[in-house]
Amino acid sequence: MFAVAASLLICGALPGGQPRAQERLYERRTMTDWQGDLKDLAPVVRARAARVLGNFGPAALPSLTQALSDTDPLVRLGATEALARLGSPATPALGKALRDSDRRVKKAAIDALMKLRPPDEKLVPALLALHNDAEFQYAAIYILSGIGAPAVPALAEALAQKDSALRPAAVTALGQIGPPAAGPLLQAAGDSDTRIRQIAVSSLHKLTPATKQAVPALIKALADSDPYVRRGPI
Repeated sequence: MFAVAASLLICGALPGGQPRAQERLYERRTMTDWQGDLKDLAPVVRARAARVLGNFGPAALPSLTQALSDTDPLVRLGATEALARLGSPATPALGKALRDSDRRVKKAAIDALMKLRPPDEKLVPALLALHNDAEFQYAAIYILSGIGAPAVPALAEALAQKDSALRPAAVTALGQIGPPAAGPLLQAAGDSDTRIRQIAVSSLHKLTPATKQAVPALIKALADSDPYVRRGPI
């Protein structure tokens, strides 16, 4: 922290002694200098530039977002790690990193988003896309649940798509959100898919007695053809 602070300096005067606009430096180079390195032919130079640009704050966001499209995964990883230091303003770019083909980039994005509270509801599609990934699916559900009520409409829409493989992730996230998701969970309790009913009924158990409308659905679940649905919480 001290080294970074010491490297970010305020300096400069125009020829003739006239003061110029304050400009931050890192290792005696301006943000523009580091941005120029993002066009270097050597991936190692571009990757270092991406990491360094995170020290310049939100002003570097456009350059870092563009670096997420670099052909080299180490450059994209550097950009993602830099974006993680920018906090909430970097959320849309981190959502893009979630879709990266390189698992290191995905993990860096997930780690960054895990620390943001509340995350942005615009992340829902990218997070749902991780539902089949054993390494990331639980973290994705955690982030989705942290979005809370604003994520309910998008999750309910994903749940309503009968042929979608995203449905288990959607209903699980709705269960984690709790009372604001009671409506979609009640519908899911009568779903034709046994697994969806299991998750929904388990979640509805956790909502009672605060959510009284869950009671009829739970009574109906006692006569379900599936023993796991009848049993209750998973």
